[in-house]
Amino acid sequence: MPRRQRGVSVAMRGFTLPELLIALALSSLLLLSSARLLPMLQLRLQVWQAQATLHDDLEQLADLLEKQLRRAGYCRGRCAGKPLHLARHCLGVRWDHNSNGRWEEEEFFQFRLREGALETRRGGVPCQGGGWERLSDPAAIALRDILLLREPGGRLRLRLAAVARRDAARLLHSDRDFSGINL
Repeated sequence: MPRRQRGVSVAMRGFTLPELLIALALSSLLLLSSARLLPMLQLRLQVWQAQATLHDDLEQLADLLEKQLRRAGYCRGRCAGKPLHLARHCLGVRWDHNSNGRWEEEEFFQFRLREGALETRRGGVPCQGGGWERLSDPAAIALRDILLLREPGGRLRLRLAAVARRDAARLLHSDRDFSGINL
C-alpha cells in the first residue's frame, strides 16, 4: 500500500504476522540452547577451578617440604645423629636451626601423612606421639602418598599425590628432584 509523500512513493509496512512468528521461534530456540549450555559451562568451570586449587595447594606443600629437606644435615659444627629419618608416610629432618654447632631436640622437624592430611611437629620420637599440627585442610584436599627417595650423589626425589575431596577420580602429583646439599 504505497503512500505518496512529497511526490515520492514510499512503502510503509512492518513485519507480517508470519515473519514475526518465525523471528520469535528462532530467538526462542537460541535462548533455549544457550540456557542448556550455561549450566554445563558452569560445571566445567567449577571442576577446572577445583583442580587449579588442588594443584596450588599441592605445590605449596611440596615447596614447604623441599625447603626443609634442602636444609637437612646443615650443622655449623659437629652434630651427632642422622640428619634424615625416613619411614612409611613419615619423614624427619634435622638441621642446626640456631647455628650453635649441635642438633637439639627442637631442631628435629617431622612431617607425616595421616588420614589424608599432612601434619608437622618439632622434636620428639620420630613419627610417634602427640603434638602434631595439620598443614593441609583434609576437607578440601586428601593426600594419598608422600614418597622421598635418596639417590646417589645426595640427590633427593620427593613425590606428593593428592585428590580433591569433591573430585576423587583425578589424582594429581607434585614431583621434585633436588640436591640435599648437606646430606
